[in-house]
Amino acid sequence: MEHECDSYLRYNRVSLSTHILMERKLLFASNRLGVQRDYFCFAFDEYAHHKHVRIAVPYFTEFTQVLKLVEEQGCTVDLIVCLNRATSPDAVAAIMGHPDINVRCFADSQEKFHAKLYIFGSDLAFIGSSNMTNNGLHGNIELNLGIESDDPRFEHIQNLFLYFWDKAKVLDEESLEKLRVLHAMQAQEPQIDSVAQGMEKILGPTNFDRIESKRGKNVLQREVELFQKHYQKVVSQYRKLVDTYIAVGRRKSAILPLYWETDQFLSWLYERGDVHLLQWNEAKTRDLIAEFMDANFDYIFALEDTFAANTRAVEEIRRKQLDEASLRDFMKDVHAFATRKRYHLDYERLFQAFVSENTMARIQKSFHYLLFSPASSYERMARCIYDPDYKLSEIGDSCVKEIYGRNNDQKFPICNERTMKAMRMLGMQV
Repeated sequence: MEHECDSYLRYNRVSLSTHILMERKLLFASNRLGVQRDYFCFAFDEYAHHKHVRIAVPYFTEFTQVLKLVEEQGCTVDLIVCLNRATSPDAVAAIMGHPDINVRCFADSQEKFHAKLYIFGSDLAFIGSSNMTNNGLHGNIELNLGIESDDPRFEHIQNLFLYFWDKAKVLDEESLEKLRVLHAMQAQEPQIDSVAQGMEKILGPTNFDRIESKRGKNVLQREVELFQKHYQKVVSQYRKLVDTYIAVGRRKSAILPLYWETDQFLSWLYERGDVHLLQWNEAKTRDLIAEFMDANFDYIFALEDTFAANTRAVEEIRRKQLDEASLRDFMKDVHAFATRKRYHLDYERLFQAFVSENTMARIQKSFHYLLFSPASSYERMARCIYDPDYKLSEIGDSCVKEIYGRNNDQKFPICNERTMKAMRMLGMQV
């Protein structure tokens, strides 16, 4: 007889034995139902490449996953854990002192902190049930919900982590040794968490009062620096592609700038979907570019009108005279923005929400800063992503990078999630 839950899952095209896409909100379930790729640990493999990863969990034992993030995937990690009988002192010791790992902790004898939060750069966050333990990542039946950066709740999740980070304490070597002693004593008092109680006496209790979402200047500056560190890797990889494209000696469009055309090559590659180079190979990439030149990909020619409209709107932004009609045309062809229409039924509703939530004056201010400020390219993009003075509603990380990429001196890609996936298809470590 079919179980009621199995029936519900089957008829709703939802399965605990796979990770699925529902309104682009990713659900992961790690379980023992026989499909290994379901385990939550694989989310790290898929989403963490060269990003600033932030993790907050009450229980921590799986230090090898953290080391893999920094040593194999080029990440930096901020980790918050609770010091209790379930958190291994050996696991904490294994990552303390690593230059790319920052560890803070709570001493929480009342077990108030029970959040499980994983943030991958400025792209995706998971909230759910998985602790940073072997069972949480590899064994238990867990459910974790993915929130993408274009979801309005994503910023609140980032701010929540910053609130926890500010509340957490830095663990020194002396406190770590006391943690080891308390763990050794725990076996004598299995009924209570003597580790958490002992560490609370050493570090002091944590007061989880009203959550503040305001970001301090030092936190914002750190976000800018981390953005530059990670995005520089993307840009350096992109420059290899541009140099290879130029070396082919052919162009598909006589009107589009080189960086628009290379973006269309990446779109063609993404839609093709059958290229998976294990590492960058210039010769194979040149062959693919030559194939693109001869391919039937007429959308690139439709972009010539888009480029003209984009140029007009950018000139209006430069003069600080951007009107709503030009803005509508300007945003319509920004892929990362247009995909948000699924939250608003159609593009016009999305556009009206964008204008009403931000106002034309604020949009003009942010776009002028992004495209024409004398600040560095990295700082301009980072501040339009993180700084409340320039961040706009309905616009996320990918949208900012895509807009800047459309209107720069060819050093930066027109970067969104499609771009990143296509670059990985070419074996680039981004």
